[in-house]
Amino acid sequence: MAAFPLGARCWCPLCHDPIAPVTCGFYACAWTYDGAKEGGELVRGAWRTAGGDKYERFRESDNIATWSRLVLVAKPAIRVKLEPGAAVADAVDSKEAAADECAVCLRGFGGGGGGRRATTTTRCGHRYHALCLASWRECSHASCSKCPTSRAAL
Repeated sequence: MAAFPLGARCWCPLCHDPIAPVTCGFYACAWTYDGAKEGGELVRGAWRTAGGDKYERFRESDNIATWSRLVLVAKPAIRVKLEPGAAVADAVDSKEAAADECAVCLRGFGGGGGGRRATTTTRCGHRYHALCLASWRECSHASCSKCPTSRAAL
C-alpha cells in the first residue's frame, strides 16, 4: 500500500482513480501511529488490532492532539495457532511471517515473471515487488523516501 497524505493527490490502490483522502480505515490488520504534536513532542501509539467484520476508522479527535506530522502504519493480522506451553514471539512483528509478502501491496511474491512479480531488495534487506517500491518512492510525502518496513533511507 502506498501513503495517503491528507491534502495531496493520491490514487486508489485498487482502481487507480484519483482520490482525496480524509482519514484511514483499518480492516483485518494490526496498526499504530507515529507523530509529532505541534509543540514538537514525538508520540508513538500502541499497536492495535482491527478484526471482525467491521472497519476500524482512525479518529484523529480521539487522540486530543494537534499534529504537525502524523504517520499511520498497518501490517496484516497474523493468526497463530499455539501449542500448549509453546513460547510465542510477537506475531505482528515476526520477520518470518512477513518475509513472503510485499509490505507495500500486502501480496505474496509468488513465482517468477515480470511486472509486479519482479522483486527488489532495499539496502536494509527488506524485499518488495519492484513496481510497488517504485510507486512508494514516487509519493511526495517525506516518509516515502524511507523503507516502508524499517524507515531506513532508501
